[in-house]
Amino acid sequence: MDEHDRFRGCLLGLACGDAVGTAVEFTPRGKFPPVTDMVGGGVFGLKPGEWTDDTSMALCLASSLTELGRFDPKDQLERYWQWVEEGYWSSNGRCFDVGNTVYDALERFRQTGEPFSGSTDPWSAGNGCIMR
Repeated sequence: MDEHDRFRGCLLGLACGDAVGTAVEFTPRGKFPPVTDMVGGGVFGLKPGEWTDDTSMALCLASSLTELGRFDPKDQLERYWQWVEEGYWSSNGRCFDVGNTVYDALERFRQTGEPFSGSTDPWSAGNGCIMR
């Protein structure tokens, strides 16, 4: 197994875990039985095997890194916009969940062209960066 296989495995594991967890996303721990299969459903009514925004955004980042061979924040944000507007890297062809923090940063990027346009308020930070 080479390094590229490992990268692919990480992304596949992310997508699978996200698809399994979507059935209970936003449900408090202890309020649901163990999830042992991809059953779909959840607040977004996804089909079994469909992943959420967490995987879509990670795939946008991964595709930017691999296609350009380097980190390019402008390209990355353009891919996020493509996801929001066209469902790029979505499991079902549409963006069905984008958080306020992400959307606000993308909107500022669209208006200014500045890729580092997210809020500097520490209380605005969500957990999305941890997902990616």
